[in-house]
Order: sequence, then C-alpha cells, then structure tokens
Amino acid sequence: MTRTCLTCGGQLQRKETEAHARFARRKFCSPACYQAADRHTPPAPRFWSKVLKGEGDACWIWTGARRAPYGQLKAGNRLIKTHRFSWQLHYGAIPDGMHILHKCDTPLCVRPDHLFLGTHADNMHDFASKGRHWLSKRTHCARGHEFTPENTVVRRNGSRGCRQCRRENGDKARATRTAAAATLTHYQRELRAPRRTIERST
Repeated sequence: MTRTCLTCGGQLQRKETEAHARFARRKFCSPACYQAADRHTPPAPRFWSKVLKGEGDACWIWTGARRAPYGQLKAGNRLIKTHRFSWQLHYGAIPDGMHILHKCDTPLCVRPDHLFLGTHADNMHDFASKGRHWLSKRTHCARGHEFTPENTVVRRNGSRGCRQCRRENGDKARATRTAAAATLTHYQRELRAPRRTIERST
C-alpha cells in the first residue's frame, strides 16, 4: 500500500527502526512538512477538533497534547495553554499580569463559563483553598505541632502557619535580646542610655 505525505505529496518511506504501527499513523514525510501543515491550519479549528464537550453544565475536556496538568496548543510559533486560548477565543485578550483560573478545578477544562480572571495571589489562594497544594495535606508543622483550628493561622496567600511555632520564636527572640543586654559593659550601657541634658549655670 502506497502512502503519500499530506503536505508535499511525496511517498512515505518506512524507516528500518520504525515500528509498523507508528508508520501506519504517520502522515508526513519529515518534521518540516509537519510544521508547514500545522502553520497553514488555523489554531481555532485544531482547538475545537480536540475538545470533548460534556452534557449540561459538565466540563469541556481537552483531549490533545498536554503539559501536566494543562493542555497546550501551538498557535503561530508559540505554545499556549488551552484554557488561556479558550478565554481569548471567547472574551478577548487577557490583561497583563492576570491569570485564568478554573471554577471547576479541572485543569483540562476549556469551557469558558468555568473560567475566571484572577491575579497571581488569587491563583495561589484558590490553589491552596481547594487542597491541591502539597502542604495543605500536612497534619503537623515542621516541629511536630498539630494543625488544629486553634493552632492554625491562615496567611493572606492561603498558606497555613503554626501559632505554637510563632509563640516559641517570639520567646526565643526575647530571651536572646535579654541575654545580649545582660552582657553589655558599663561603657556600652552608657552609650545606649538616653543622653542627659546638662544645664549650664549662667
């Protein structure tokens, strides 16, 4: 069976080290022909050909190439994440410095009403609040204190802190300052003491 390249029309030749199944799937004779065909095909049709739309309010899942955990698509001479491409396709350009976040928490979803704009801080807070950050699964801090509701501090970026560690660090800092003050010489104390105003007799 003779097979031809979809770009240049040349006959496809099977390489000695190429498996039969791989040769049967190949459509181009060289990487150059593959890239030429990819450039001539607009990104929007290629995008929709690899989107699996769910019923009702379900996610629209990208089934093409991915770079974990997001899908990616070649648009022009660069790769773009598919959820960002979907946003641009439906709502226009993304403002500088803004991220595209998922309401559904499904990285491969490209459904436009499942996406929303947010800053980097919003992205990190959303990431941590949904339990996807590896630190959010820890039950104890580095010093072994349990993350109970009474012992947990939630920072602005959504990460957690240990109240017991804060108290211990504060006590240690105060003890260090007290010990340092006790070792001051008389001359050093005089230098640190507030200056006394000497009234000159007139």
